[in-house]
Amino acid sequence: MLDDKILRILFQKTPIGYAYLRILYDEKGRAHDFILLDTNQAFKEIVGLSDNILGKPFKEVRDKSGFMAELSPIFREVLCSSSGNNTFFQCFESIDKCLDIYGITVGNNKIIIKIIDRSKEVKLEKELIERAKELEYLSYHDKLTGLYNRAFFEEELRRLDTDRNLPISLIMGDTNGLKLINDVFGHKAGDRLLRSTAEILTKSCRQGDIVARWGGDEFIILLPSTPEKTTLEIIARIKDKFRSRQFDSNYLNISLGYAVKTDLDQPIAEIIKEAENDMYRNKSLDGKRVHKLIVSSMIEYLYDGNIEVKYHMERLKEYTRKLAERLDLPQEDLERLEMLCEIHDVGNVSIDKEILFKDEDLTEEDWEEIRKHPEVGYRIAKAIPELTGVASYILHHHERWDGKGYPHGLKGEEIPLLSRIFSIVDCFDAMTQDKPYRLAYSKESAIQYLKDQAGKRFDPDLVKEFINTIKGYDDLPIQVITPCY
Repeated sequence: MLDDKILRILFQKTPIGYAYLRILYDEKGRAHDFILLDTNQAFKEIVGLSDNILGKPFKEVRDKSGFMAELSPIFREVLCSSSGNNTFFQCFESIDKCLDIYGITVGNNKIIIKIIDRSKEVKLEKELIERAKELEYLSYHDKLTGLYNRAFFEEELRRLDTDRNLPISLIMGDTNGLKLINDVFGHKAGDRLLRSTAEILTKSCRQGDIVARWGGDEFIILLPSTPEKTTLEIIARIKDKFRSRQFDSNYLNISLGYAVKTDLDQPIAEIIKEAENDMYRNKSLDGKRVHKLIVSSMIEYLYDGNIEVKYHMERLKEYTRKLAERLDLPQEDLERLEMLCEIHDVGNVSIDKEILFKDEDLTEEDWEEIRKHPEVGYRIAKAIPELTGVASYILHHHERWDGKGYPHGLKGEEIPLLSRIFSIVDCFDAMTQDKPYRLAYSKESAIQYLKDQAGKRFDPDLVKEFINTIKGYDDLPIQVITPCY
């Protein structure tokens, strides 16, 4: 037999909450409140009671969680009809609590309560259920876009590849320019492009059509019981939605291909291959147009409606053409210089416009961002076949003859010739135009600056040739007073 002292220790140390209550009845013999005669520490902690509670009615006990007010009706409801030694059970649940409440009435006015706190295990159970649902979802869905993944699509393709679902159409899509967007704006921008593509494809299809991410920048759509005519209508709808989103993202573009299975004996793998080949044929045809669209969108972003930037480009073309002719450069170099004049600052698309068009002095952090633009421009040009010929000139158009330029600190003739030509012309035109922070320099002052920087910032021989060029052509657009970019 355990003595009372040991029983008391067990009572106090057990993690299960215990309380001994006396029932208070009203004049009609109904239980209306309880007095706490005894509790263990676990009961106080579970319910959130202070130490000084014994001998007090529930209504006078103040607790941190409000449980007493919620638990009282549970006890009262059971006890109102209780007589003799009756036991009861009640589960109490709130947002952060789950309690199993057991009790036994002792005589006519006493009750022993046992409370087991299952909050942690219930919370863990819910988390495990949610995690299982998440894992089940991810097993069939692409995490980035929310579309079905390739594994699910292939399962559905096998299930639906039956005579009842003929004709079965497949549409393949390849997002254009993803690598370029990743390189220029970062992978978060690329992820947004993929999510936008997924959204358009989903909204363009019908209920029951299966849209999946096939892998990387490729998507696939399964259209059961869909003839070629309907498939072409869906493709047209997709293209229309992409065009309507141009205001939202000028870089959002997709190449599409399709194939239709009309005979059950046709292997579905051949239909996929046919749709894929059609997509790649269209992508090849779309290539130059898409690249032109992306670059023109980037340049338009930089211009932002500012006509002076376009004037600046035209003046640069005129200056470089005259200097190139004086140097007797081949025609292909003249064409590269003209392209360089158009896209030399395309890397600025990666820079916040607040920095690009700042009216006040730039901070060192601002300059760190700006100095990245030749490398960004280089990556853009390398990603577009039509621009690869000027990529290295974009990369080095801010190098200096004395080696103090950026990004690579090239010196002297290590700097490509066309980059050296362009840097002189670009500086001269910038000096002879108004800026928000200063008026334009005179032609003579600009020439003097070039002379001062010959052998430092600029190739000294090219400075001489350029000065002789502009002196010999008084009709060149030296000073045009316009808003600056």
